[in-house]
Amino acid sequence: MTKITRREFMKIGAGVGGLIAAPWSITSASAANALAGSQLKPFVSALPVVGNGLVTATPSGLNSYTCTMRQIARQVHPDLPATPL
Repeated sequence: MTKITRREFMKIGAGVGGLIAAPWSITSASAANALAGSQLKPFVSALPVVGNGLVTATPSGLNSYTCTMRQIARQVHPDLPATPL
């Protein structure tokens, strides 16, 4: 096992600390989504009610239920496009 000097330890620590503190690059699309999210008016749409377009699990035996999962697109806010769910 190689011994590390105090000076080398401090260099490594400073390098790792710099990497952690550095801002991560984000794509312009995700930046636009973040900005749009901060400007959206909250609570403008009613919550979806189970049975009103939302499928629930159906009983298939004693203490057993069956449901099918698939990807759908729903508009969760009137100012945003449909989101895959």
